[in-house]
Amino acid sequence: MLATMSMPEPKWIRDGQGRPPTLRWVFVTVAPLLAMDMGRESGEVLAADDTGGLYRINRRGELLTVSRGLRGVRAVAWSHTNAAGAVIAGDRKVFRLNGNLEAEWSVSLPEAALGVAVAPFGRQTAISLANGGNLVLG
Repeated sequence: MLATMSMPEPKWIRDGQGRPPTLRWVFVTVAPLLAMDMGRESGEVLAADDTGGLYRINRRGELLTVSRGLRGVRAVAWSHTNAAGAVIAGDRKVFRLNGNLEAEWSVSLPEAALGVAVAPFGRQTAISLANGGNLVLG
């Protein structure tokens, strides 16, 4: 779903100091975007939309993998090497994803999840909870 769009240039780009950012690519999801994260080494982006779509996009804006059916995604995390990811779905469920966006495991939580992170090489998943607790799963 690669698309080009004509968008008006924001005022801060014209009036700001330094070199302005450059648009390299545009990717349009099927429904409104809910969350996204980028793998710093791979340059890949993991994006989630409102219909339960998960998208793995390479550094050129090309769709690598799409997965459907994981509704209620509120947050996503992607490892730096694109080895693994994690998503918060609903309030109390976290899914661990492999590089093909397939669920490897899931965990139901005793409290609402506020955030999720994946270690750079994808070996651990950290989850922050509403009660102030944190879980680190390997």
